[in-house]
Formats: sequence, structure tokens, C-alpha cells
Amino acid sequence: MAVDRDKLTIGRLGERLAAEFLKKQGAKVIDYNFHTRFGELDLIAQLGDELLFCEVKTRSSLEYGFPELAVNQSKLDHLTKAVEIYLAEKQWVGFWRLDTLAVQLDSAKRSAKVKWFKDISRNI
Repeated sequence: MAVDRDKLTIGRLGERLAAEFLKKQGAKVIDYNFHTRFGELDLIAQLGDELLFCEVKTRSSLEYGFPELAVNQSKLDHLTKAVEIYLAEKQWVGFWRLDTLAVQLDSAKRSAKVKWFKDISRNI
């Protein structure tokens, strides 16, 4: 059970760092952890007239690969269905896109690196 708790803690830290990163880029975070039957949307932000649905992937080591590689076609399919539910519920009729924020934690340096992959549905 400790491993699951550690994963949750690392994931929540990554989401917080990703939200701070987006804010520094001029985005306004408008929703966190929106749950649907297809899964969770980690961060929803607005940048100009566009909604950003951000999947946050965090790693404390590269033992299992780079965080951004965890978003595969199956995950993308689930995210797209979750986005459709969000859009219908909020009655949003503007532009939107799916992004990934990959967070790499470096405990030795007590730092984090955030990489932003925009419009991932076009790249997978």
C-alpha cells in the first residue's frame, strides 16, 4: 500500500508543478481532477480562447521511461471520451486541445523539469 500512496503523492506533486508551469505560461487553470467513467482529466486550463485538457505524467526516475511515453493511443482514446463529457457538461463550444505535461523529478537536486507537449492527439 505504501507504493500506491507514494505514487499518488508523486502524481499530485507533478500536477501541482504542472499547474504552476501553465500559470507562468499565461494560462488560467480552471479545473483539476475532473472524473468521468473513462478516467480523469488532470488539469483543465484556458489560454486565450482555447481550453487545454492536460494529462500530467510524473516520474521520479526514468526506470520506466520518460513520462510523456505513458500516453499511448489507448490512453488518448479514453482522454478524448472524457473531454467530450466535460465539454457537454460545461456546454463549451470553443476551441480545445489535448496536451501532455511531462514532469521529471530529481530528488538529488531537489528540482523538477516540466516539458509541454501540445496538441498530442495529432502526434500519436
